[in-house]
Amino acid sequence: MNNFNPVIPIASLGLHPGKSMRFVGDVQTLEFDEFGLFGDRAVMFVEATEHVNTNWRKGNISDVGSLITQREDSVLTQVVPTINSKTGIISLRLDNASGLETRNISLAADTPANHIPISVWGWKGIGVDLGDELADFGEEVIGRPVRLVGVSKNEPRFVESNKKLGRVGFADSTPLLITSVGSINAVNAKLRERGKDEIPLNRWRANIVLDCDEPWIEDRIASITFEDANGEQLIAMRLKACGRCPVPDTDQLTGATGHDVRSALGKLGRNGIHSNTTKYGSAKELFFGQGFVIRKNTTPFDLSVGNLGIASLTTHPNWIAPLH
Repeated sequence: MNNFNPVIPIASLGLHPGKSMRFVGDVQTLEFDEFGLFGDRAVMFVEATEHVNTNWRKGNISDVGSLITQREDSVLTQVVPTINSKTGIISLRLDNASGLETRNISLAADTPANHIPISVWGWKGIGVDLGDELADFGEEVIGRPVRLVGVSKNEPRFVESNKKLGRVGFADSTPLLITSVGSINAVNAKLRERGKDEIPLNRWRANIVLDCDEPWIEDRIASITFEDANGEQLIAMRLKACGRCPVPDTDQLTGATGHDVRSALGKLGRNGIHSNTTKYGSAKELFFGQGFVIRKNTTPFDLSVGNLGIASLTTHPNWIAPLH
């Protein structure tokens, strides 16, 4: 703790245009505008009819408008989303042998005529329906009626339904997921020790990976101040630890699932509960990475690989490990 250098470079950045679709790789720059992180989890598939789960939490019923994720439909790993940073146009490409062509998403007007009710976990709100052609594409991929929706900027979603915490797209909870090289290496070292294959960065779906060899440093960071070449600042505040689902155990090329990653996290003592049980409940989870909110930024703001962050520390993570 006393030897901690608060200046941390950024090792890599990740952008995920399609919610729970394949993460296609690192980007050199993240862009922020008045709505927050540009283009991240900007579109997602939702149920067009009621669906009874068969793979994840079997028997659970997903209502019309509920998000669709790899937890239930690992075939989404075959959908490759890309975004043009200049135009904001998102394309979906199917990476399999079916021969379906790449589909470009024409952004529908963000008006009541195109709004449909949707939900992302406990949040219920409005999405922009992106039309029948993309719905048909999704149905061919997933195998049941779905709709593709975009984020509504006129009917925004706020972190934990709190305007003071800022806007977020279709991410699970926060606009930024931050981890570190040290934490990623710690998990891969545990996997090797147990005779398992290392996993690539795309399994974690992080937005910012800090270039710090100390494992779990993100647990102790209260805030990070990033500065661009013009001296403009973006301040990110840590909100909550990220409880991990089966996605880190899902091969993003084949859709095959396993348990090795979550087992490794357990062996590393990453199991516990959120410290704020009133807000987040007392269910046991496996934690990796921290969710951050954007508390201040001058727009537009570009965050690039190699940029330096000035971190302020806190004394403890925001989750509680069990007694051993």
